[in-house]
Amino acid sequence: MFVNLRADEALLLQIGVSPTAVPGLALRLFRKGSRWRRTLLFLRSGVFPNRACDCSYMTAQEALKIALRDVLGPCARSHGFKGTAPTWRKSTPSGDWAVINVQSSSFSSAENLKCVINLAVAPEPWLRWSRVRLGPGMPKSVTESLGLYRERLYPEGAAPGLDAWWEITDAASATSVVADMVAQLDVAGWPVLDRLLRPERMLEQVRSGSLGDWNRSTFGVFFARAEALLLMDGGPSPELHERTQFALENCMPQQRENALEFDAWVREQANHAD
Repeated sequence: MFVNLRADEALLLQIGVSPTAVPGLALRLFRKGSRWRRTLLFLRSGVFPNRACDCSYMTAQEALKIALRDVLGPCARSHGFKGTAPTWRKSTPSGDWAVINVQSSSFSSAENLKCVINLAVAPEPWLRWSRVRLGPGMPKSVTESLGLYRERLYPEGAAPGLDAWWEITDAASATSVVADMVAQLDVAGWPVLDRLLRPERMLEQVRSGSLGDWNRSTFGVFFARAEALLLMDGGPSPELHERTQFALENCMPQQRENALEFDAWVREQANHAD
């Protein structure tokens, strides 16, 4: 977008915006997504809808970003998480990670945005294998998608099993939504993540047969592999052998090569454990 600053300042004056009253106006006119830039485009077209010319207008995305920054961000930091909206992370000295991510629906608009909280915990042994499995495709930062444990939090009163998302339309609804997010995190977010950052508790969770989105009744091989990864740093053992053998014998035929690679790698890690 080319900006003729003198001509464009004259246009903004038409709606009562004084260039001298807006610090860095020239930069804001260039910045994609800026409210000033959006207003200027409408002015150039000769169209003056009230909302477009109202520089106080805030999209649902902007409202959520501000509410997350002002409400959820400080709460996350008080629980030891670092980051900025929409993602915060917490790690342990041993390299285990917990991730909180507020995901916005790709079908959202400037007037209506739907969002949900994703939780994840990625133990260090799981991440170690992920680096082998993904190679150059391994993200530089630990993302929610890398979690061994992955779960979602939903709005207050959402029916069990229903993929219900929060809905934001303006600043007021954003504030209300983020307040409810904090309430849900207090009950089923922070305590769960802190518990699963402890290796022995994550092993218990795997053995319970539930990893949030994953259940052992459907993903038996996945759970056997997960347990093997959490056991391997303890060195060779009958239990580790049983888990790796189960994973190898029950894999799908098309996954046989990958299963053999996993089996050999886990046994090597166990043999070199301290």
